[in-house]
Amino acid sequence: MIDVQKEQQAEFAVLDEDDILHMTAYTVKQEETCLAVFAFKEEKNGIFCFALIGCAAKSVMLPMVRFWLKKFKESPKRKVCTVKKDFYQGRHLMEILRFKPKRILKQFFNGSDYLEFERIE
Repeated sequence: MIDVQKEQQAEFAVLDEDDILHMTAYTVKQEETCLAVFAFKEEKNGIFCFALIGCAAKSVMLPMVRFWLKKFKESPKRKVCTVKKDFYQGRHLMEILRFKPKRILKQFFNGSDYLEFERIE
């Protein structure tokens, strides 16, 4: 179980068999505590990125950012991620990972507006 930040508490992913079979995921743990989960799925028009960041993840954020920046350079494909519009920490992480805001997705999930971010190598 991951103790996610309050802005992500209502988020979850509905995955079908195809998603599960074609998704790559990384779990960041410290002893028995799950600090974060990052996943991505490669599709024809880009790589779609997902993340749940736990409240206790601050101590491992720098190594995670370094890992993802290196990982992103391995694929020239377009990367896309969505972040709840009022989730400041998520938007800040997108900036650190060199994603650019692309558009606002009105009532994208549970009636909330999200921002779509994009990164192109």
